[in-house]
Parts: sequence; C-alpha cells; structure tokens
Amino acid sequence: MKRYFDAIIIVPLDEEFEIVLDGFQCSEELSTTTLIRFAATLPDRWANLLIVRQPEMGRSACQEAANECLIEFDCGLLICLGIAGGLSSDVSIGDVCYSRNIVDVLDNAKIKWNRITFSPTFYFSPREILVPIALDKLNPHSKSSYLAWVAERSKFGATLIPAPFTGKDGSLETIKELKIWEGLIACGSVSASPEYNAQLSAIDRKVLAIETESGGLFSVARQHKVLAVTIRGISDYAGIDKNLFEQQTGGKARTLAVANATSFLVRQLQSTG
Repeated sequence: MKRYFDAIIIVPLDEEFEIVLDGFQCSEELSTTTLIRFAATLPDRWANLLIVRQPEMGRSACQEAANECLIEFDCGLLICLGIAGGLSSDVSIGDVCYSRNIVDVLDNAKIKWNRITFSPTFYFSPREILVPIALDKLNPHSKSSYLAWVAERSKFGATLIPAPFTGKDGSLETIKELKIWEGLIACGSVSASPEYNAQLSAIDRKVLAIETESGGLFSVARQHKVLAVTIRGISDYAGIDKNLFEQQTGGKARTLAVANATSFLVRQLQSTG
C-alpha cells in the first residue's frame, strides 16, 4: 500500500522552496536522486504533507515532479505553490491568486509569421476546494481572524518594500493592502512582450496572472484523478522593465510574493486540518 499524504506541495525554485519550508514543520527527509522532498506538518494541527522542490522551473519539470511523487505516494490534493506575473489591472505586488481554473497555452501553441496562435487546454480546481477558501473571509466565525491576518501580511509587505516603485502603468506605486483573488491563471512562457500579454488577455479578459508550471501539475492531477489547485503570489507585472523593478524593490518582491502565498496556504490548511 502506498504511503498517503493529505497534500503534495510542488515548489518551483530554490529561493521559493526555502521560504515555503519556513512556514511548515519538517518531520522527515524523503529526497530522491532527482527531487528534494520533506514530509511536513502544521503547527498545532494534524496534517500529513509532502513538500517537493522540482528540479528546475517550467511546466515539464513540474509535471515530472508531480508524476514521480504520485507513482510512489497517494494524496488527497496536489498544490502548485510559487510566484506569478500579474496580468490583470486588479492585482498588485504581494497579492495572492488561487486557481478557479488554469489555461495552459503551452499546449499546442503554433508560431506563424511571427505570431503565436493558441489552442489552449483548460483545467479546473474543484468547488470542494474553492468554497472553504472563499468562506474564510465571509464566515462571521473566521472573518475577524482573516482581517487580522490581512493586516499583518500587509504590514510585512510595507516594511519589506517601503519605497515606491514603477507600477504596471508606468506610475509610481507602493505596497498596497493584501488582496486575495480567485480566478483564471495562465500557464505560459515568460515574456516581456505586450503583444503576447494581449493575446493571453484575449483568451479571457479576467485572466489574473501568468506563471510557467501549473499546466504540468494539472495534467498529472487529471491523469491520476487527484484534486489540484495553484496558489501564486504576485511578484511582478508581466511586461514591465524587470531590471528597474528589481532595483527599485531591492529584489524583495519575490520574497514577499512567495511568503504571502505560503502564509495563505498555511492558513487554509490550518482551517481545514
């Protein structure tokens, strides 16, 4: 019989992985020759989790990591945890997005006369995962705790990045109060092309953000009939001058994004653990 985990959490990058580990209590190393893995629990909650660092960034690496874990273990939920570039005008640096659905534009993309044509694959996170997350800020029994958590994370962000930086429309902005967004997240190529971003937005004008891994995780989840969700902190705006942005934020936006995403995940797991 396979060992069972309540959730398997796939994390793309080394710098993200270290921050994610700090949010959990590691109980056992389960690394292989190809994957770094830790069994973990939550403070004051019973939970049986496996945290996995994929070998490199990208859809294929995420797919391989998730598939390798599901060959060896059973789980109740697959989670892709990391950072993303904001596409929607609504999202701000440090905000957290989680997937109502995923549009994978890396599948079946074609290039013709220097233009990409998408034939995307859509994946969906199940309502039994999304409803408890939405209730966190609506339920009278959890609302005050939720608002206190938002205030704490917002203060952390403003302290970490106190100076103004150039925002999505070219004007200066500062770290705003943390907001949580449920919606469509794109899995695609990293790009600074306004034309590429416009094509993504044309698929659905409400697409929140773009990242490079979730299509691989969701394809494995579909194959193994496992529930899946993606949680992403907004670390930059797609299409901006990222060198200038890194300079203005002291290179700390990614730290803020993954720390907020991890804190959000821990909160959700604690509320259901």
